[in-house]
Amino acid sequence: MPIGDADDDAVAAIEPAIALVERWLDDATTRDTRRSRATMSRLEGVVTDPIGLGFVMDFIDRVARPDDSRVAARQLRAVVDDGPLPRFLSSFDRLLLRAGSRLGIVVPWLVIPLARRRMRSLVGHLIAPADADELGNHLNEQRTEGWASNVNLLGEAVLGDDEASRRHAALIDLLALPDVDYVSVKLSSVVAQLNPWAWEESLDRVCERLADLVDHARMADPPTFVNVDMEEYHDLELTLEAFERVLGHPARRNVEAGIVLQAYLPDALGALQRLSSWAANRVDAGGAPIKVRLVKGANLAMEQVDAAIHGWEQAPYSTKADTDANYVRCLDWVLDPARLRGLRIGLASHNLFHVAWTLLLARDRGVGDRVQVEMLQGMAEGHAAAVKATLPQRPSAAPLHAGGRPGRLRRRSRVPLPTPRRECGTGQLSSGALRSAARVRRLRERSGAIPGIGHTSDGTLGGPTTRADSSPRLDQGLRARPAVPKRCRNRSESAVEPGVVANRPRPRACPDQQPLDHRPERNRRSGEVRAAGPAAVA
Repeated sequence: MPIGDADDDAVAAIEPAIALVERWLDDATTRDTRRSRATMSRLEGVVTDPIGLGFVMDFIDRVARPDDSRVAARQLRAVVDDGPLPRFLSSFDRLLLRAGSRLGIVVPWLVIPLARRRMRSLVGHLIAPADADELGNHLNEQRTEGWASNVNLLGEAVLGDDEASRRHAALIDLLALPDVDYVSVKLSSVVAQLNPWAWEESLDRVCERLADLVDHARMADPPTFVNVDMEEYHDLELTLEAFERVLGHPARRNVEAGIVLQAYLPDALGALQRLSSWAANRVDAGGAPIKVRLVKGANLAMEQVDAAIHGWEQAPYSTKADTDANYVRCLDWVLDPARLRGLRIGLASHNLFHVAWTLLLARDRGVGDRVQVEMLQGMAEGHAAAVKATLPQRPSAAPLHAGGRPGRLRRRSRVPLPTPRRECGTGQLSSGALRSAARVRRLRERSGAIPGIGHTSDGTLGGPTTRADSSPRLDQGLRARPAVPKRCRNRSESAVEPGVVANRPRPRACPDQQPLDHRPERNRRSGEVRAAGPAAVA
């Protein structure tokens, strides 16, 4: 099948998908509680209020993060005085903030803990507790209710080696917890100051840390699944190379692990094809399959800032329609028995249309057991429960992440570090998931669309941008490909973007790094254990 084309079954699955979504929406209305409706209304206010998201980010960065209450109090005063307070806050909350911003200067030791506690009460349902016992109880509750959990330590790229080492040690401790069976890892959070121009050195450092984490995870009892998150565009190739090198080592051939691909990058389909081929070869050689978690993308703001600073075209697609089209395009390509020979797909989306269409298409193509639905904890609880109710629930001794329970819905739980860090962005909140059933139905009646299906744009992966004036429509099929932005060179002739593979030399061959050969008990207790052998990983 040519890239971007769709089979008739992909088009035929559209109308049944819409009918399934309507069933889910009807079911969700009966599952929603007053509390969940209020929570989702508040979240919708955050993402729709022009100043809502900025206020939350400012509060977390400037008020929640400082250790000194006096510093936090001054910042609270500045945040409140900078402009109007967002509408998603109640009148009572706005009154408390204005009063607290004045009193905090006088009694910061009293006001700041109260302000932080109030903010946690507003967003606490999105975050799991960091304490080991409390986290274990939380995960057991989730498991009892039929949810599998993907645990993700909050935090983004680190600035120094000390912070990277603390983060690495925290992940080692998390991997050793008996109730945790699935952990997400950001490579830039365990390796500081990655430089795309120092390709070989950066790759060696990333591989060393990733190999250490994978080895600790596989020695846990039972083994813990490690999922490698994808971040900014300039780390795409580095992450792919490190993942393949570490998991390609003969001693880790039977280790199951996962990696994330972001559909808002035009490179996503090429990366998916590369991983499909690599995973098939790994399975053919007697190894274990891998998992690819397909997301829309969550670093758009940073990509836009990076592009603006350097004068580049932004790496991600410039429109939501193109991102949705690429998401659908990747799914249509990969939902094939031969292409999933060494893969499982994590369908990470709150867009019910995409979820329904993918599940039905996977079932019709005989690969339903290779797809797992993933949603954020605390987001659209009624929708998630309705989807879960239609999925098969098969008991199995195999770990949840190993695909032993096909179709099991996994939820991503965020766990804070001792110092609060931000993990929020417009790309992580699905506005579609926040709409009521009636509003979603009106959207469908108005446009007749599953987002991205039938979106018409240009045809060459990695080529120049051409834009067609077309809205996503169901009856236009899936055959056209999304537009691809030009992003390979700086507008200044003297500089190029290092994230583009063609702009830098390929990495040299590196010697093998042997897997950890220490006792599991020692490895699981200490983050200081280092692997034997050279620092690079084949």
